[in-house]
Amino acid sequence: MKRTQITAADTRMSTASVCRSVTDSLGIDGFEWNYYRAAPEETLSVCYHAHPDEEEIFHVIEGTATFETEQGKISVDAGEVVRFEPGEFQHGFNETDEQLTVLAFSAPREPEIGGIIECPHCGERDQPRAETSADGTNRLYFCTVCDAEVNRKD
Repeated sequence: MKRTQITAADTRMSTASVCRSVTDSLGIDGFEWNYYRAAPEETLSVCYHAHPDEEEIFHVIEGTATFETEQGKISVDAGEVVRFEPGEFQHGFNETDEQLTVLAFSAPREPEIGGIIECPHCGERDQPRAETSADGTNRLYFCTVCDAEVNRKD
């Protein structure tokens, strides 16, 4: 048995103010479990993306999450849950003036760069190239087609 508090879980580099990997803290192998706190205008992921073999479930604990999808934007309020099937493109972010707190679950667990991005610059969909920022605090992702950085919501 392993036990932890979410506030004690390992932190991960993220576009959100806080991302804690409950998965890593508990040594989970079969699925991913992350805790996010996103301030206004922050995102839950680096860009519009899909996971070919992984489904994702987001449970909004506090605030309202907005997800860009193939069908347009959707809002998910506190107490609500949304599921994205494998291969379904999405990008979650906080468009409000309030704090956003989300629990994210995904399975099966993919390698760190297991997703496909849609480049906001050239529109191509491909697996991004990842680098660590010069100061070592962030992961940077680049389109393999046009080499543009895709970390930001454009």
